[in-house]
Amino acid sequence: MPYKGSEKYIFVSYAHKDADTVLPVIEAMKAQGFRLWYDRGIEAGTEWAEYIEDHLIAADSFILFLSRAMIESQNCREEFGLARDEKKNILVVYIEDLKPSDLKHGLRLRIPSYQCLFRANHKNDNSFITEICNANLLQSCRGKAGAATPKAPQAPTRVSRSPQKPSEGLAFSEKSSTTLTVTGIGECTDTDIVIPAQCEGKKVVEIAKNAFSENTDITSVTLPDGILTVERGAFFGCTALEEISLPDSITYIAGSAFYNWTSLRSFTLPKKATSVEIYSFFGCSSLSSVSLHKKLEMIEIGAFMECPHLTTLDYAGRTADWRRLTENCPYWDDDTFITCVRCSDGEVTYERGNAPVLPDDGAEEETAVAEAPVPDLGLAFEKAEDGSGYTLTGIGECTATDLPVPASYEGLPVTRVADGAFSGNTEITEVSLPDTVSVIGSSAFSGCTALKSANIPAGTAEIPMCCFFGCSELTELTVAGDVKSIDVCAFTGCEKLTEISFGGSKAEWEEIANNSWKWNDGSCVSCVHCSDGDLAIEN
Repeated sequence: MPYKGSEKYIFVSYAHKDADTVLPVIEAMKAQGFRLWYDRGIEAGTEWAEYIEDHLIAADSFILFLSRAMIESQNCREEFGLARDEKKNILVVYIEDLKPSDLKHGLRLRIPSYQCLFRANHKNDNSFITEICNANLLQSCRGKAGAATPKAPQAPTRVSRSPQKPSEGLAFSEKSSTTLTVTGIGECTDTDIVIPAQCEGKKVVEIAKNAFSENTDITSVTLPDGILTVERGAFFGCTALEEISLPDSITYIAGSAFYNWTSLRSFTLPKKATSVEIYSFFGCSSLSSVSLHKKLEMIEIGAFMECPHLTTLDYAGRTADWRRLTENCPYWDDDTFITCVRCSDGEVTYERGNAPVLPDDGAEEETAVAEAPVPDLGLAFEKAEDGSGYTLTGIGECTATDLPVPASYEGLPVTRVADGAFSGNTEITEVSLPDTVSVIGSSAFSGCTALKSANIPAGTAEIPMCCFFGCSELTELTVAGDVKSIDVCAFTGCEKLTEISFGGSKAEWEEIANNSWKWNDGSCVSCVHCSDGDLAIEN
């Protein structure tokens, strides 16, 4: 939990998208005696901006975790600006390998004037954290190791491991003529368990019920891509287990799978798993970070019971989506400590008794989290023949250069962008497409020579032929993880588009490349930032 007290402390500023990277560093620093305040566990009903401001002004020092997500976060930039105005001791920590040209919004002029540390300069996280802890300007906020937050979970020691050989001696049973189930530890003596993708020519697709139940020796488990199911109680009571690698191939994690896993700190739900089952994380007393994707369909009762440090959930969907989800799962938060769910467009807060916070005027709950309407910019739309939705056909009477395309028009969803919709437009600089859009036509933005920023929304399976052909100023492109193929010349002539941010894994991007004939023909893309790291592209 964040520091509470009258001694000198450090204010930590980071983008919530970087929580999986930053929170382990915070916990490690707390274990070394540092007093840190960060925006976790803010109680319901608190005036958020004022609360943040008060704690920043009262802080002695300020750490900024610098990344692409931080650069685009207005809140982080405002916190950095206030820290400068208040003349705090500022340490800038690069958690991504950034070039000077990546520093926008005035940061390129300001960042170099402060002490900077670089994660990319270290072979592992231990070395990286040690350098942060040794920074002289932070020492005034340091007490005895472990004394700052005696009730908080001890920090995990995360060491970058070399590729490991599959563990030998594990027990298997035949699930089908071509597949196997891992049934237990067998004769294996490893503490770092690496499940093989295949054994004796058969694919390993399942972790059986109670397979490693109450094993107190194993400290890490790596599951291969291809595992589909983790059955009930698979890692029940594995109290020494600190790390588990879950591939996105997993479609189902049964109830009580991680019951009483007391060393678990953070968890990200695999993209194909659509439910959090009963008692999944019951008694995970160190769990403080959970990330859920927007395709989640169910959270069962008791999923997060007895998790005292889990006060906040991160949910990739919208607040309205979260409301609909929890309406269908009415007892999901029974006996939890969760006070806040951070969604893509805002937060949903819960009181200590877990009752949703209602607006003061007694309006219905949905009103409290209503989405700000996208303004009518005068864009041109055409209704589908079956009346199911609208296609965005062009600029229409719009004079704006920044185009937040609405998710609906005249009460129906906007589902398509027409072929050549904005082709040859030399005025627009930014386009933000909603997740309702599932089809983008060929050459939709070709020749948009002023376009600097765009996105391919979730649900869109293909980036079409010549989509951004000749967009010579395009520097930022975010591609959702649902994309499966990229047609030829999609980025030809995009001279400044050297990097793409991709919502899926490196393996998923490589699958896209394999399915896409000459996708990078004439492009300048040299790096794709994936959810599990960066992927270099050869052109």
